[in-house]
Amino acid sequence: MRFTGKWLVAAVAILMLLPRTGWAFNTTTGGEFTDIAGHWAKPPIEKIHAIGLVKGFPDHTFRPNQPVSCLEAITVMLNAAGYSDQIAKLKRAKNAPPSPYPVPWGQNYMDFAVQQKFIPAAMLQNFQSHRAITRAELAAIIANTFYLTAPDAVGYTDGDSIPPDYLPAVQAVSKNGLMSGYPDGSFRPQGQVARGELAAILSKLYDQGWINLDPKRKITGWIARINQVKNGTEIELNSIYGTVKVLADANCKCYYQGQLMDLKQAVNYRVEGILDSRRRAAYLELLERRTFSPVRQEVYASYLRLAEGEPVVLTVKDLMNNEVDYPIAWDASVIDEKAKGKTTGKDLLKKLKVDQFVKLGVTSGGEVKDITILDVKTITGKVASLDRKLRLESKTSNSKKYVPDEFWGWDSGRLVDKDGEEISKIEVGDNVKIYYIGEPFYERVLQIQKQ
Repeated sequence: MRFTGKWLVAAVAILMLLPRTGWAFNTTTGGEFTDIAGHWAKPPIEKIHAIGLVKGFPDHTFRPNQPVSCLEAITVMLNAAGYSDQIAKLKRAKNAPPSPYPVPWGQNYMDFAVQQKFIPAAMLQNFQSHRAITRAELAAIIANTFYLTAPDAVGYTDGDSIPPDYLPAVQAVSKNGLMSGYPDGSFRPQGQVARGELAAILSKLYDQGWINLDPKRKITGWIARINQVKNGTEIELNSIYGTVKVLADANCKCYYQGQLMDLKQAVNYRVEGILDSRRRAAYLELLERRTFSPVRQEVYASYLRLAEGEPVVLTVKDLMNNEVDYPIAWDASVIDEKAKGKTTGKDLLKKLKVDQFVKLGVTSGGEVKDITILDVKTITGKVASLDRKLRLESKTSNSKKYVPDEFWGWDSGRLVDKDGEEISKIEVGDNVKIYYIGEPFYERVLQIQKQ
């Protein structure tokens, strides 16, 4: 069969628009884009590429200034919102009429978006999949797909030129910091959207938590070491939940405040990273450097609960029976005394049980810098005397193991009843259970429980 020049041109054009579930046709997931050096959207392009929402062209270009078509915008936003699996399961009945909005690829995406009313009605009139999408149309698709609203109006100098049907969406994406106006205060609703701009919008959606990424592909913590190993460059990440080691992709991007950094300079920086499909670090964003704030106070307390967030907040009951919230520093260390400091790979915080005793190292700013899970011992007995020391009635034992029966500074410990409620005093003759730590003859009382 002989192909004409026109046929070849048409075939190439179709291939360039053929992202079944991606954004641009290219089976290559690694490597460098050759045309984004110096482009303002380089960091978000590389971030979104690491996530897998965008792909380049066969010639290893990204073409950041190329306009985005209507169909490209629809498919990428549906993928970003997490609808790809649901769309992949859609099946058309054999006798079903043809779609009222036929497209050259991604028909399921188009039909799903129409069914869910993600595409504004005005855009569906004389719909052309290959036409460059306008800023107002993209705003509407984003607002509809992610169900964004704007409680307050946003004013633009060209607000009168924004079609009324699109105005709520424009205000929603503006209030959520996804699309902004130009220096002259205009929004330019009819302006085209370039691929670099769309990458920047997707990056903001990801940063704000709108794009769901498999948690196994995310890494957080602070970089303790960068090691050269047999398989490449290894990154050792520490956090309050333990230590993780990952290999870096050969083209791993590392940014701090929008500036590209050498990975070797990232030690002691707090980082949020994205792993590629091979579970290798593909993109790292450095957030802040460690300050090494010194511990000013040691607090003994019992664990109550942990609140995930930024920062993580630890709630404890101190030895005065006060419930106190402490923010945990992102570079705090967690040590289990029973494990003799071996914490690598262990999520110790989430294994804490209510009323388990800990020692907190607190900075002058009230932030927890280190957490020690204490190796607490207990002893029961009857109080024989109370003065500067508490003495228990002696018990006859043939064991050669040391068992304390005198506790100095006992009154610095917490006093509770058998239900754990605070009491004001104990007396000679009371049966008690004493919780203590420390070496023989240097025991420290944490709690005395009246039985």
